[in-house]
Amino acid sequence: MGRVALPRGWRLYIGGTNRGCAQANLTSSWVSQQDAAGWHLFPIYVGLQAPCAPASGLEN
Repeated sequence: MGRVALPRGWRLYIGGTNRGCAQANLTSSWVSQQDAAGWHLFPIYVGLQAPCAPASGLEN
């Protein structure tokens, strides 16, 4: 049986009109700690969504 590759990166929602939640713990210190631990962080900005998006509470 082969080895299983574990994820080494995370997508982080950093802002945007339709971002679903706040990131109170997303500080420069935390980012530095994760980088030092070998994690890859991918910042994501969530822009406007299509009007047919099946979610409530989104800004139009």
